[in-house]
Amino acid sequence: MIKLGEVSRRLMIGLGWGAIFIYINLILNLIGNREATVSIEALLLDISGLLLIGIYFGLAQSIFYIDRIQPLTKTLIHLCGALILNFTLAYFLKWYAFEFSVILSNFIFFVSVYCFFWFSFTIYNKKLVKELNRQLKKSDT
Repeated sequence: MIKLGEVSRRLMIGLGWGAIFIYINLILNLIGNREATVSIEALLLDISGLLLIGIYFGLAQSIFYIDRIQPLTKTLIHLCGALILNFTLAYFLKWYAFEFSVILSNFIFFVSVYCFFWFSFTIYNKKLVKELNRQLKKSDT
């Protein structure tokens, strides 16, 4: 059972990631179109959507702590949830045109970024486990 303090911590981590997504989005929009003007309403909707994605990633990582589910199944559930949320928000917030080629390219981009983060966290965690095991062996002798 996950404690309320842990949920709050993960929620804050998710909001932090959401803030990073917002910052990247604003920079890319600035680079792509320096003359663009955006309504406050559209900006707030985009910010809300990006914060929701951050909150999802912060809270959904809890699935990786359930021992009775296989690691691949956990990853697929997490990825599918992220894709559903991303495409739902993209549709309602009109982040891009819903044409096959655009959807496909966004799908490939999203899965590529997801895989990059997944591999990065996997490598980090394996190094962490290796270091912890090394320290345990050291303390046993």
